[in-house]
Amino acid sequence: MIPVDDSLIGHPLFWMPQRLLGRFELVSSDGTTQQEGQDVWVARVLLEAIAAGWYERSTGKWIDVLSEADREPDHVRSWMTGILEDPVLDTLEAPVSADAQWAIEAAQGLVGHLRSASDALAAAEIAAAVRSGDPETVRSGALAAGVIGVVDGAGCHPFGGWERLASAPDDTELVASALDRLDELREAGEESLEQLAQVFLGPGGIDS
Repeated sequence: MIPVDDSLIGHPLFWMPQRLLGRFELVSSDGTTQQEGQDVWVARVLLEAIAAGWYERSTGKWIDVLSEADREPDHVRSWMTGILEDPVLDTLEAPVSADAQWAIEAAQGLVGHLRSASDALAAAEIAAAVRSGDPETVRSGALAAGVIGVVDGAGCHPFGGWERLASAPDDTELVASALDRLDELREAGEESLEQLAQVFLGPGGIDS
């Protein structure tokens, strides 16, 4: 992918180190191996990015990996397409920790909390739509509920009422049933939200 916007060409996601571009092979206690799941991979990239300061919360901006490379955007794009060679750009990467293991270990430990917290936040947003009383808003909320309970890109705990609610957004029984389910998800994720806040923003946290 080659960015056409000059302001994005130095974005760290375009300069990720090789170890973040693919999935790790994980070795279990019995010696068998398996590829890390999609969610763990995404969590690992997220953890590495936060710990390395790719995103500056104080300014709301991403770092510019090209800031000290002294290369014009058109030059970088030509290098990206293989038109020219550049040994400086060949070795340029977004910064990451020298420790290649900490993030995979942390991601494996946190992925359950991340899923639960994600479901809780989505449930709160969707519940607001379902409570609106406006049929179109309720329908939109029901359709958006497909993001809940997704593991490694696939829905694992579907709630059968979403499609029915999308078809009959003014059905009070379906609305009540959906809200009960959403409240359960929100409450189930509260502990995970607190845990993640501590891990990321607490004393000594990854992004503190």
